[in-house]
Amino acid sequence: MEKYQRYAENELYVLGCLMKDNALFEELRLTAKHFIHVQHNQLFQAMMELWQEEKPVNDMSLSQLSEKRMKAFGGVGKIYECHRQAPTLHNFSFIQQKMIEFMAVEDMLFDIQEFQQRTVDRHALKDLNEFVTKVNQIQITTVQPQLSFQNQLQQRVEEHSNMQASGLSGAHTGYTNLNQFTDGWQATDLIVVAARPSVGKTAFTLDSIRKGAKADPKQYRGTFFSCEMIASKVIDRWIAAEGRLPVNELSNPNKFFGNDDKKWMKYQQATGELANLPINIREEKHIHEIRAVIWKTVKDHPEKKHLFVIDHLGHIKTDETFANNHLKFTHIINELKDIQKTVKQPIVLIAQLNRAVEGKMDKRPCMADIRESGSIEEVADVI
Repeated sequence: MEKYQRYAENELYVLGCLMKDNALFEELRLTAKHFIHVQHNQLFQAMMELWQEEKPVNDMSLSQLSEKRMKAFGGVGKIYECHRQAPTLHNFSFIQQKMIEFMAVEDMLFDIQEFQQRTVDRHALKDLNEFVTKVNQIQITTVQPQLSFQNQLQQRVEEHSNMQASGLSGAHTGYTNLNQFTDGWQATDLIVVAARPSVGKTAFTLDSIRKGAKADPKQYRGTFFSCEMIASKVIDRWIAAEGRLPVNELSNPNKFFGNDDKKWMKYQQATGELANLPINIREEKHIHEIRAVIWKTVKDHPEKKHLFVIDHLGHIKTDETFANNHLKFTHIINELKDIQKTVKQPIVLIAQLNRAVEGKMDKRPCMADIRESGSIEEVADVI
């Protein structure tokens, strides 16, 4: 049946993810019973044994198992099949939850059949009570595990005790006055920077990354997602800001600098300074690609205070189609908040204001002036 074929593909995806990133074993909530395909079940058990023995779980370690063991799960061909089914890792939690829910329904169907068989010749309250108990147990298994409040409280107290008494609790904003208001970009926040076109949204966030990196080069790491401009234009802006050079002249320095030694000196100093900063430019536009890059960046540099800037909301792409931009932006802003909560690092999203603000006497914007603003007002932590 089609649903079982899809489930088998989900099994392959989870197995492939675990091979590619053994750290996902720490998030694993599945057991052998969740793998109903015989070969997948055997492969999962072999992987769990390696993991419990604190051995790496990968192509090499699996291919070195006994011939009998490899034959049981399909050998090298099955390993490659798992890899093909898991091109990315960002859906691991989602697919894992889907498998848990699928198996809960499977268990329920089995219990229903058993209950029906028991009640063919008799109606006993005992049978009904046992059936209801099993139903409640299945509901419990689909709830994701969570720390008790007491453990959460203890965890937060430990976090408080480890906080530095001096310096910024968040990532450096690059601006002294803004640091005083925010104590740095906080790891708990999704920040929205909104303005009309050509007002300086991108320039502000680029300066925040550059100045923040200069202020705290050892602890800081900034990533700029340029969904609108090509990377070379972003680099030109950073060079111009660092060297105090006209950005338009960086379209062709040989032509515009000519023999001006002062400008060439500023250019060399600026590029030398930028080369040593912990900053990066990405050109991914799809929300799933953005998620994957953020997740990997934080994983590769867990000790850093990160800042992720996305320029801008209107250029982010999704797989889904929506009836209007409001629904699309609602989906994107919720996805970004989920990413932020997962990685526990600040994300700055650039957005645009609608034209209504230009009709105001004082030209002062409010949250309602953000284009398609309803969901942004609800989800964003700082605007």
